[in-house]
Amino acid sequence: MRDNGRNPYEIRADLLESARAILFDSYTSLVDQWRNCVGRTSDGQALEPCPHTPPTTDEVVEAASRLYLFVAQNDRQENKKPA
Repeated sequence: MRDNGRNPYEIRADLLESARAILFDSYTSLVDQWRNCVGRTSDGQALEPCPHTPPTTDEVVEAASRLYLFVAQNDRQENKKPA
């Protein structure tokens, strides 16, 4: 994995932020879809609770690990190419 002069802590922080953003964007999209589709009372209250929950810290860490593996795998493949 190319680090562009960055230390491991900065790289991990970037991966965690990217994973968090991906998961929360997905969560927000699901909640927006639910808000647009859920039945409402005459005063605007939802007839059912939102079935979606925000991502947990463990889910963010797992997603960051998958991102790291993806990047590391691509770097290994690039390093195998003849120059």
